[in-house]
Amino acid sequence: MEYVLFVNLQVATARKGVLITTSSFTLDAREYTKGIGNILMIDGEKLAELMIKYGMRVTEVSRFPL
Repeated sequence: MEYVLFVNLQVATARKGVLITTSSFTLDAREYTKGIGNILMIDGEKLAELMIKYGMRVTEVSRFPL
């Protein structure tokens, strides 16, 4: 999935946008978007934090270290 997003950014020559994944982004994807500028990348951990912060009826039950 991450690879698909990375390739789509390259093909579309994106200049700004938001990428959201429930997983995580590869280092290559993060490095690539740094060069573009206005790309906000939200991984699964950050997504969960935002959902809890803004009351999206999500609560942390447990964490599993990777």
